[in-house]
Amino acid sequence: PVRDVIPCYATATVKPATPSSDILEVACCFAMRWSNPIPLSDYQNAPLERGVYEIGFGKNPLEAKYLGKAMGGSSTIRSRLSSHYNLHGNKHITSDNRDGLFVRWIQASHPDCTEARMLRKKNYPWNEKLEPECDSD
Repeated sequence: PVRDVIPCYATATVKPATPSSDILEVACCFAMRWSNPIPLSDYQNAPLERGVYEIGFGKNPLEAKYLGKAMGGSSTIRSRLSSHYNLHGNKHITSDNRDGLFVRWIQASHPDCTEARMLRKKNYPWNEKLEPECDSD
């Protein structure tokens, strides 16, 4: 099973993928592959790109508790994870549990749509609001 690959939720033009890339081209759309989980405390190793990320317990497999997005510009995956680690993000991430948390991410062209769709398909107990549907839905 390919449980670590999620379908894209908006049509986008991407360069052809290489076997080692994180983005795999599929028909007129594309699938996105999760990064390997790293400790949240290693957030500085996350990309300065837009995308979505999961935070949770355990490394293999990750028991995701929270799904977040980074829209790009000054809001990168790295900056959002830094905020969470420094206790300026989700209230469920605390000084008592942050060093036991892991994170993985997907660089996505449309993080808002990707997050909204993923929140409808999977339960993330630390997410307290459902994001609105996207125009492309």
